[in-house]
Amino acid sequence: MALLVKGDVRLLELDDGGRIALPPGWSQVHDPTGHKIPACTILVLQYTYPDDGGPPLTQSELREAEIYFGTAYIPTRVGVDIPSEPWIMVGHVRAISYARRGRHRGNKRHAFKVPVPLHAQPSRSAFRISLPQGCVLDARGYVWP
Repeated sequence: MALLVKGDVRLLELDDGGRIALPPGWSQVHDPTGHKIPACTILVLQYTYPDDGGPPLTQSELREAEIYFGTAYIPTRVGVDIPSEPWIMVGHVRAISYARRGRHRGNKRHAFKVPVPLHAQPSRSAFRISLPQGCVLDARGYVWP
């Protein structure tokens, strides 16, 4: 199973009133299986397209992409670097705004029921949103919290 790049993040709204606006190319990355990153963790980072296009998506990856994006969307492989450096707490996210692709495409804003922890790499090259245990992220998007 590959990580899913679920849409370009535009804005993180913090509970202290701060805002982190992100340029194009910053996406929310999720691992529904929890194998590579915890299932209730969202990484916000940049992705790249492999020079050679990368290996074709497996049938399993295509099925997982179809669940989230729908049958009309043609997924492609991109590369992400999962940071290994320690994360620094920078605040709490109360809402995330993003552009979604596929069946439910469009600009979306999700306000979390309670603010959730936001960590960053020291260089601010990546962010990590930690949702509470039991979070629900599925084909509908953010369901809970």
